Amino acid sequence: MSDLHLGSGRYGMPEGGVNSRVREARNFLDWFVRLVELEHADLAVWAGDTFDTRRPGPADLRTVAEAASRIARLCPLVVVGGNHDGAAVVGDAESHTLGWLQAVQMPGVYVATEPVRFPVATAAGTVQVCAQPYPHPRSLDGEVGGTVGERQAAVSREAERQAHAWAAEAQSPDPTIYVGHLSVAGASLGAERVMRSGWDVTIPVDALAGYDLALLGHLHARQRLRANAWYCGSPMCWDWSEEGQTKGALVVDVARGEEPRVRAVDFPARPVRTVDLSYHAGAPYNDLPHPPEAWSDSIRGAMLRLRVDADRRPEAAWRARLEREAYAAGAHYVRTDVTVREAQRQNEGPAARVGPEERLRAWLAARGGADEALLELARDITGGAR
Repeated sequence: MSDLHLGSGRYGMPEGGVNSRVREARNFLDWFVRLVELEHADLAVWAGDTFDTRRPGPADLRTVAEAASRIARLCPLVVVGGNHDGAAVVGDAESHTLGWLQAVQMPGVYVATEPVRFPVATAAGTVQVCAQPYPHPRSLDGEVGGTVGERQAAVSREAERQAHAWAAEAQSPDPTIYVGHLSVAGASLGAERVMRSGWDVTIPVDALAGYDLALLGHLHARQRLRANAWYCGSPMCWDWSEEGQTKGALVVDVARGEEPRVRAVDFPARPVRTVDLSYHAGAPYNDLPHPPEAWSDSIRGAMLRLRVDADRRPEAAWRARLEREAYAAGAHYVRTDVTVREAQRQNEGPAARVGPEERLRAWLAARGGADEALLELARDITGGAR
């Protein structure tokens, strides 16, 4: 598993004093432990971003400790740090979020906060694990000059070099598994799109060719990069870019020199749904759209996005009534996104015609001058939207 983001309450609702999204993450951990037991697994892997923050609260620490202890009684567990649960101070290994779990030295739990290769004895034999926690682009601050992008490229080259070196050292008859939390060129993006664009450490997929198996975290879409390399994907949907994705964990049979057999096991994650509606000028307060496809069983329990196409901005009362209708139909969380048509925006004056790049440029200018690197990143993120 990977990218649990325990502690995040994004798009959640209060349930008995606990955010519903936190409760969902805890339910998944319990599901994962039972999966390990049912599959009689020889090794379990958490491939990064177990926590959502580098300063998790006591309840989340306890949840992870209990789950790790339960798994360790069944089989060894490998835990790799991600970008969300990395070092609180870049370059300071002692400030790593997982440092406490490493310091406890729980029998059967192997925690990697820095790149390391180590053997793990399992009931089916020894496995060589090559662990690559998220390599932060600022980890070379003070050692490599240049822009953030240049340092990011340097860290990417080092991660690629390390992956090739470990594969070349794999001379034993034991299976060699790469566990990494980073981006691989050509992979599909998900909710982490903004974080990745222009700033993320990336290695080529060919760097993983020498391993019997590569298990990856960081990107939220479950996907196969090559026969031996997979992103587990996040076990929960974190925004509407993940609509339609299946979530869960991977079960893999791996042997030295053989193509791994990979099976996806789905977790009943809370769905995300989008309903497209329209709003017309002069619509009265009680005139709400009731298309059958909008208020169907598909939105029950879902994180729902109401995407409204409008010829002018709807009144707040209309939006509030619309959202109440959606909640009454069973939606768990409702978000409303309104797009006002271009023709109407042109009638609203010059300010309405200013695009996101111009607004960002003006904001930067008011604070000392435009940063072209940041503007280029903004173009990448928005796709050149006007």
